[in-house]
Amino acid sequence: MPLADRAEFPEIWLDRSNAEVVWKLKREAQDAKFGDFYRDGSNRVLFAPSFKLIAAFDAVNDVRFNAYVKDLAAGEPVRRWTVNKYTGGQAALVNLADIKLFRVAEMYLIRAEAYAAKGVTGLVPGTKDLNDLCAERIDGYLPQTFATSAALVDAVLLERYRELAFEGHRYFDLRRKGRNVERWPEDVIQAPTALTLTPDDRGYYIPIPVRERQANENISEHPKYE
Repeated sequence: MPLADRAEFPEIWLDRSNAEVVWKLKREAQDAKFGDFYRDGSNRVLFAPSFKLIAAFDAVNDVRFNAYVKDLAAGEPVRRWTVNKYTGGQAALVNLADIKLFRVAEMYLIRAEAYAAKGVTGLVPGTKDLNDLCAERIDGYLPQTFATSAALVDAVLLERYRELAFEGHRYFDLRRKGRNVERWPEDVIQAPTALTLTPDDRGYYIPIPVRERQANENISEHPKYE
């Protein structure tokens, strides 16, 4: 299954195209609206995209930018960013959108990272996967080259940050690599000491619910929560 091109990509999130969608969860009018998690029907923003994420995109040339985020206060002095990815394409049913569980883009990124893990022999094919994806997302994209596998992994993780935004991957990507959660000051104005979360911090880990531990005696809580 091929990647969606720049013309097809926005249509995926409006449920007008299944380009590159391997598997999705169909949402009907009676179902819970996933978009309500980010913004309610009165345009009240509940969870906003981080300024760090917004800055990670090329807002002019990257087709994902307008598909994923939106400024509700366009033209006003103070911007009011919201997640646009799950607004859907039905004016009468705002925030009703099918959930795209597996897309070809993620498969490209998984394979690129797997190639990088092979070392020098994986640099060329891994770089090609990353460049092929970016070429379909960014107008005027210039192919990149990487001197080391580590550099390619860094690029893949950054691209996962952009491509899979709001799909629940970022925290686990950082966790499996043992990397810090790094925030911008603008994103933690209510908690200015929360700029960095490291593997030494209790909050870096998710506690396991009691019921799950009771149901399986082989599951134990992380030491940080014991």
